[in-house]
Parts: sequence; C-alpha cells; structure tokens
Amino acid sequence: MMRGRRINADKNEMGDRNGEDDKNGKGGIDEQTIKEMTDGLEDEFHEYLDQGARAFCDMIEMTPDTTPEDLQTAIDGWDFKTMKLTVVRFRDFNEPALFKEGGHSGTRAFLRDTTPEGIVYRLPFGQWWIPDRAKTFAELDDGVPMLYAGFAVDGDTILPKLQSDDNFFIYGGFNHEELVQEQALTDDPDLASTEVYGIWDEVTGWVMPVTDNSVVVWRAYGEGRSNYLNVYWGDTWRRDHERYAMYYRNDPNDEPAVLRDIARYEAELKRIVTLGLDPRGGKAGR
Repeated sequence: MMRGRRINADKNEMGDRNGEDDKNGKGGIDEQTIKEMTDGLEDEFHEYLDQGARAFCDMIEMTPDTTPEDLQTAIDGWDFKTMKLTVVRFRDFNEPALFKEGGHSGTRAFLRDTTPEGIVYRLPFGQWWIPDRAKTFAELDDGVPMLYAGFAVDGDTILPKLQSDDNFFIYGGFNHEELVQEQALTDDPDLASTEVYGIWDEVTGWVMPVTDNSVVVWRAYGEGRSNYLNVYWGDTWRRDHERYAMYYRNDPNDEPAVLRDIARYEAELKRIVTLGLDPRGGKAGR
C-alpha cells in the first residue's frame, strides 16, 4: 500500500509558456525558454517533495489478504475527501432467472456508464454481473472504472453536494439505491462475497466494485472541490506504470535516479537548442 502525495495543482508554468509561444507565432522553443525551464530544476524537485499543497493523490494496491477493514482504513486516510466513502459488501448472489411472460426472480446488478445521452445500463459481454464474475469483467474491460464529482462551494467552505446535478461522471459503477432494492448488499460476513468489495460514495450515490487485483487511485483537487476515484485492473496498471514508477511513489530511494533523469533530460534539451535540432527529427528552422 502506498502513502499519498500532495501536489501543487496551481503550477502551470509550462502551459503558460506554450500559450505565449502560440500567441507570438513561434514554431519552436528558443534557448532562453530552455534556460528558464532548466535553471533551478533540481531545486524545484526538492521543493515539490517538501511542499504542502491544495491537492492530494494516493493509491491502494489490493491483494487477496486485504480485508474490508484494511480498505476502509486506507480510505479514511485520504486528504481533501469531499466524497463520503464507505466500504460495502456484495451478497454472494447468482444470475437472476428471467420469465418469458416478464419479471424475474433473484438479484440483478446493472453496471452504469455516463454517455453523451445520459447514464446507461451495461451488460458486459452480454452477461449479467455477479460477484463471481467481478474479476473477469474487470480484467476484460477496455475502459477504467471511474467516479468523478465536482462539489459546491459556499464562501471558503466546500460542501458535500454536487456543484450541479450533472457534475459527475460514472463508468463501471452501480447505483447504490438499486443495489439495496435488489438486495445485492449485505452486512453479514457469512453471506458476503469474498470475490469483490464495493466503495460507496454517499454524496453521489454510486458504488465502485473492487477486487483483490484492483489498484484504487484517489485524486483530489482544489482542496476537495473535485474528487476522482479510479479502479484499475492491477496487472495492466503495474505493467503500464512500472517504467515510470519512481516519479509518482514516495520512496526516498528513488531520488538519486530521478535526479539523474533530470540531469539527462536537461542536457538533452540544451543539446537540441545548441545544434538547432527539431526533436521530431531533422534540423529546426532558425
């Protein structure tokens, strides 16, 4: 399990420079701009590690040994959490039986997605979602399950209610009220599935399924004005992030390697400017 990192969400110096270059009609980055970018870069890196900030990110790598209590404890440690997040348990239910004349018996659980046309139901791969299939669905899903919400502000106070009724995004989650109506959740450990837990946000009313191979990533910006909850398939997440892991984890042992990378990239930027190279290949115009 990884501890969180505060990040300064107000710094956008690169974006400001790029915008100025576009307005001035420049086709590339001049030597003065490169100098401004690289001067003091190492000092900025150390300042970044030490700073308090208006944003927070954290991650939880689930394992077969992670208990609901472990997950709740980790969630409770997140900063700038305007969402009200509670770990819930799915009852170990099977596929519902559908009748030709209409109606059904058993429990139905519909995954829901935000689309341009609104919130829609989804039956992945033409099959019902049940706890025993949670890991299979998570592994085969082309998207990344996600819950986003932007919250209302009253003066300096961030309120636990949506900024507007549609200021949220859901992909691969469940409506909590529907799960309750379908008796898909339980407080009884003896009736609960061991294949999947749920993270319920009381503010938006959505539940994100989490398996023992999930990587849960939390991001909060503007001191909690917006919250993001992503649930990645662990194998895919680890493969995609292994190359750059040292840039986002808080391991002091990574610092020398990060500083070496800074020096290498700084030298490469200076070489490009000195030789008048186009980073995409060939000579840059002067």
